[in-house]
Amino acid sequence: MSWVTVIVPVYNMEQYVDRCIDSVVQQTDGDFSLLLIVDGATDKSLARCLAWAERDARIVVVRKRNEGLGETRNLGVRMADTEYVTFLDADDWWSPDYLETMRAGTEEGRNDIVLCDIDFVNEQEGGYFLHKDSRLRFSPGRLEAEQEPHLLARARTFAWGKLYRRSLFHRQQTKQPAHAYEDVSTVPFLITQARSIYYVAGARYHYWRNRQGSIVNQFHSLRDLALSLQELKQRFANDGSWERYHDQLRQIFWGQLCFVVHCLAGRFVEAEQRERDEVYRHVRDVVLESFPELEKMMRAEFHTEDALLQEALCHIAMEKEYLVEVEERQQYRVIYQAGNAMKEAGARHVIAIPRPARMDCADKETLIWNLADEIFAKMFDESTGEKAIG
Repeated sequence: MSWVTVIVPVYNMEQYVDRCIDSVVQQTDGDFSLLLIVDGATDKSLARCLAWAERDARIVVVRKRNEGLGETRNLGVRMADTEYVTFLDADDWWSPDYLETMRAGTEEGRNDIVLCDIDFVNEQEGGYFLHKDSRLRFSPGRLEAEQEPHLLARARTFAWGKLYRRSLFHRQQTKQPAHAYEDVSTVPFLITQARSIYYVAGARYHYWRNRQGSIVNQFHSLRDLALSLQELKQRFANDGSWERYHDQLRQIFWGQLCFVVHCLAGRFVEAEQRERDEVYRHVRDVVLESFPELEKMMRAEFHTEDALLQEALCHIAMEKEYLVEVEERQQYRVIYQAGNAMKEAGARHVIAIPRPARMDCADKETLIWNLADEIFAKMFDESTGEKAIG
């Protein structure tokens, strides 16, 4: 028996599925089962998958009526008979050592989840790809949940790019919903169910970010994000762990709302204003219902003279178009604090962030995201943030 089942949902991917399957077949660790689940495709995807199965006994093709990405992955998990499962989208692909590296991260089966970095791929004019490695901002090795206050947010909500012990899905009957952003409602909860997590550095999953027709590039799919957040909250409520993970979940919920705002101001800016407002209000209401204290983030105008802090604030600060009425806004100044030298940190409406050590040697993107985490945490830190900002 193989040690891992690779689950690939396939829906109208005839242009891309060969590259995807080939990246699995060419793995340096060939001890796998590949499950290609054709989800009601109407193009030649099925024929391409069947052709691969004829040549390779490790490949099984399943055809089913169209039910969406979440239900298709659920079927894959039910069909798998291996200790571990991993997901790969049919328009994405792996580096040749993905499975070998992830298997090493299990430490011979001792770890429940293994994470790796992501290569975000954007197709440019002319058909060539622009690659950007995105790190998970952990130290390589086993992750200790108690020492990682930002574990859920930094591990990301993507189902792919991760290796899971299959029993995690059965332990609490954790299934992905049929609608879009299905992994948002599932992955953070699965991470809390893992007894041990391991991070292997290096971008070995290649995610095609701006493919036309991708779910995340469809405006109507954005509406489902609010539903996914509601489902995520319900999972933790049913498990009795909502309070335990309250602060980390608050960070996830706010991050998803910021994601919606960035989408509405960017890729979906041409959508009808009424529809854009409706999507925003729907997600906002779910976020504030779950975390009423986040309203202060919607009243906050941040100011800083430091360029790095300005970049960090772009990740967590609400754009002015979505802030509450001007007369209700609060202004906060964000500064660095070096030890106890900055007495100003105790002043009202000042958020003081410890200056990172060896700033000139840090990876800039990682540094900026870490600063954003620190600023956000300070807004709600009872021992420092509340006293600092009043």
